[in-house]
Amino acid sequence: MEVRIDDSWFVRLPPLAGKVSAIIFIIFIINVLFVIGNSIRLGIFSRCEIINAMRLIGAIYGFTLCPF
Repeated sequence: MEVRIDDSWFVRLPPLAGKVSAIIFIIFIINVLFVIGNSIRLGIFSRCEIINAMRLIGAIYGFTLCPF
């Protein structure tokens, strides 16, 4: 009886691992951008009254959003 090992999957493994890691990296970057965007949005909404008061006094749009 002869034992044969099929190692053709091992040859295809590195390109597949590269594609999978690239997809995971892209998903990670999208999630990071989503979290950063929501954090900025929450910061602006939490200071909405202060920003409105600054605009009533005469602050320009860029000056009110400068801390964010």
